[in-house]
Amino acid sequence: MKCRYIAGHWDFELAKQLCWCVSVASRPTNYRAPSWAWPSVDGTVQLLPYDTHAGWQALIDVLEVQIDLVVEDDEMSPVKGGYLEIYCQLIPMSAPEKGSALLRGLEYILDFYADDETAVLRDPLYFVPILLKFIGDFDRFSLGGFIVQQAGGPGVYKRVGCIFTSDIYHEDHPIVGLIGHRAGHPEAGIPSSLTRTELGMQKIRIV
Repeated sequence: MKCRYIAGHWDFELAKQLCWCVSVASRPTNYRAPSWAWPSVDGTVQLLPYDTHAGWQALIDVLEVQIDLVVEDDEMSPVKGGYLEIYCQLIPMSAPEKGSALLRGLEYILDFYADDETAVLRDPLYFVPILLKFIGDFDRFSLGGFIVQQAGGPGVYKRVGCIFTSDIYHEDHPIVGLIGHRAGHPEAGIPSSLTRTELGMQKIRIV
């Protein structure tokens, strides 16, 4: 199977590669990649290990990926522009203090990893849920996604951070209710999954 290389990622199961986080983070002055791609930042990048990909449920649809290369026929060429179009849920949020995210309508604080620790983040900010996985006896779950803010015209955003949290108890947690409703009956041998909500779903472009 031939996969397309796109700014540090592969087009196969791209959604599972978007939940990267970075520590001691900053964005370089010179453009290197779109904000959703990890080469766009300086710092120690942590990716979701491929051996843990099983069981993750994508909460977005990848609609289009455009990468503009300095040398058009060379996938490894430096990147001069590009975007990612996805169908996703935008959940309004705020960052009341460094390292924390508060989703609108919930009183639950999530860990927030900024892509640039020197940047000043201003509202409006939005959380885009990307991956969810029920674990253990299906009474716990892990959730990953990124934070975006508007960048230009309507429907255009840039990534500014990541939320990744694991082993949250319980499957009826209000966050799950915010992004969909649980399906399946593990006690009957039918694995848990999430029926994604259509509430707040829309097409956006991330540059």
